[in-house]
Amino acid sequence: MSSIELLPEEVLLDIFGNLDVKDLGYCAQACKKFRKVSLDETLWQKLNLDEKEVPSQFLEQAISRGLTFLSFRCAKVTGNLFWPSKENSVKYLNVSGSNSWGYKVHEEDLMDLVSCSNSLEKLSLSYLPLRNPVIIEAIVQNGKNLKVLDLFDCKPTSQTIEKIVDSCVQLKEVNFTYTHLSKEAIDYICDHLTSNIMKLSLSHLNVTDDNVKILVQRCDKLTELDLQNTSITGQAVTYIIENLSQTLTRILLPDQIDIGIVLQLGSMPKLQYLWYYGPPSLDDPDLIDEIEHDRLKRELSHLSIDGYSKPIATPHTGNPSEFWEIKCKQTNQFPRNSDFVKHVEETDKWMDGMSEFDYNDDEHLQNWYQEYVQGL
Repeated sequence: MSSIELLPEEVLLDIFGNLDVKDLGYCAQACKKFRKVSLDETLWQKLNLDEKEVPSQFLEQAISRGLTFLSFRCAKVTGNLFWPSKENSVKYLNVSGSNSWGYKVHEEDLMDLVSCSNSLEKLSLSYLPLRNPVIIEAIVQNGKNLKVLDLFDCKPTSQTIEKIVDSCVQLKEVNFTYTHLSKEAIDYICDHLTSNIMKLSLSHLNVTDDNVKILVQRCDKLTELDLQNTSITGQAVTYIIENLSQTLTRILLPDQIDIGIVLQLGSMPKLQYLWYYGPPSLDDPDLIDEIEHDRLKRELSHLSIDGYSKPIATPHTGNPSEFWEIKCKQTNQFPRNSDFVKHVEETDKWMDGMSEFDYNDDEHLQNWYQEYVQGL
């Protein structure tokens, strides 16, 4: 027996806690004591399988061993995932389908994984079409527990939005950015979203002043509100000041708001951060008025203005070894998702080809891009 085998199990557990899943597998084969320690549920609480191709049997084993936090971005399950009971310990699930290469996964490949639990607290489905009924039902079945929901660049129908809003009564954070929602869907969110909500993104949607008025009167606990690239005017900002003065700490506004109205945000005692990349220049509306923008920074010098702001509800922190607040390195046990690898290679090829064209020749570039897409 080696000296390391003589160590108490508590000490071995601390040591094994620094190992990758692949290395834990090797330890489990070394001896009975190592196998017992390597299967301890505390070592299986978090997994980062981003961009990997993972056998369903492994996920079944991980779930049975107490998996709680799982990042599965741009990843793929091979085989059918079978989990007889939805009662398990999975709380955080990131199955977002894209990254900087624009890769999108197929919803059908994620049905079993997304629907295997009914106790999720944080869920990211960003870039998924959100048209698969199994995945939609999974959101509903987790509605009483969900605190954070990321739907960035999903394409839900109005009926799906109603189901989500009605079932997710405990939401604290939700991101609807780039969801291409209809007027009816936006109205429903502002009229019916849980009043418990604290962080909300409606960025890049056709949100109106009336929507904001109803929203901030109902949801007076809001601390963060993202309204970038919406249709609101200064009147909406007035509603925000009147109703969220004692709670709001961060706000992101569209460029068309008059700077005089924006300066009134200085009266909000809790506000710490402002994104307002305006006002537009009178000479060129595509540029900002630098003089007025400098004035804004002087008069609201107590605020952080236009700095980096982590998107609401999204698991991505900029660090590949983190998702939400969970620190977890990407495992090296499995091969990369072959579909993802092919997409990246094709995209790199396309980017290389971009250098052959005049970027000002829009028609030529658009035709070439269409040919590229048809060839995928």
